[in-house]
Amino acid sequence: MGSPITEEDVAFIRHLKALGILLPVDPTKPDYSNGITPVICADGDQRKDIEGHLEGLMRKAGCNERLHALKLNGGAASIALDDRMNPGDHKGQSFLMDIGGTSLPDVKGIRTVGLYGHWPCGLALLVGVSLEECFELLMRGETRVKDHYPDLPVDSYFHVDFGPSYKEFGKKRQKMTYFASHRAWRAWTAEKNRIRLPGENGAGSTMRIESDSVTTVIM
Repeated sequence: MGSPITEEDVAFIRHLKALGILLPVDPTKPDYSNGITPVICADGDQRKDIEGHLEGLMRKAGCNERLHALKLNGGAASIALDDRMNPGDHKGQSFLMDIGGTSLPDVKGIRTVGLYGHWPCGLALLVGVSLEECFELLMRGETRVKDHYPDLPVDSYFHVDFGPSYKEFGKKRQKMTYFASHRAWRAWTAEKNRIRLPGENGAGSTMRIESDSVTTVIM
């Protein structure tokens, strides 16, 4: 079953919800009419809930439950360039190739992509990736997929297993799936990482930090 969620994890998830980073999933979005390619972790303890939730959304939208799931350990958090979750970039390249292939009319023609991270993630815990880092990798993975396939609609989601004591955390269900707002996450991380650097006459200076996902201007 893996490691249980901690009180610190739950507090961080509540914080993300308060910031508008984790949001309820809108059943009218995205376009499920021709199906969806969900990129999820191969975790057998979470697969049924993640896919069942997605199938329920498709039914509400009046669409056939057409899922072409891509699964490897770590799920969409293994798409970003990272030596811990995606050593050698083998998983990232595999996911990118299969996302593109699935979208081709002669294969499946499914253009809608859903990237799923989840917590607790056994692989992340094994390689020393925290909840916050796991979420960051999901967001970087979204950027990477969009950079490779700018014409495909891509959204991210985050699945949380609050464990059998979920009621103690004030939850009505043990397992929940949220929409993960890339824009809100980037706004929060940019603000969190802003620091004051000494400059001439006590004025602050500006430093640019470049990454594969975002350029942060630090004042």
